[in-house]
Amino acid sequence: MLRHTHLRPAKRIDNRRLRNESGLVDTINKIIDQLADAIAERVAAKLERRQKATYTPKQAAAELQVCERTVRRMIDAGQIKRIPGTARVIIPANEISRLLAAQHER
Repeated sequence: MLRHTHLRPAKRIDNRRLRNESGLVDTINKIIDQLADAIAERVAAKLERRQKATYTPKQAAAELQVCERTVRRMIDAGQIKRIPGTARVIIPANEISRLLAAQHER
């Protein structure tokens, strides 16, 4: 005679397996998060090293998310400083950083 109690140990094993698999999934997710953070830090460090020293009005407009004409108007109005003594309009990177910081404060 088989009783229903005979099936209970198998059910317990399945529950243990599920708990173990859940723990494994949590561990894998933690490892993935750590790897993603490490990759993000490396990418950020590389981007900082590659940061431009100067911008053209077109590049500055792209960074500031405005049109090139707006950047040129801001230069003419003295709101953006340019590198003096050059035939081309060259904007120092610190000007772009200053303007971006001001945009974030608003």
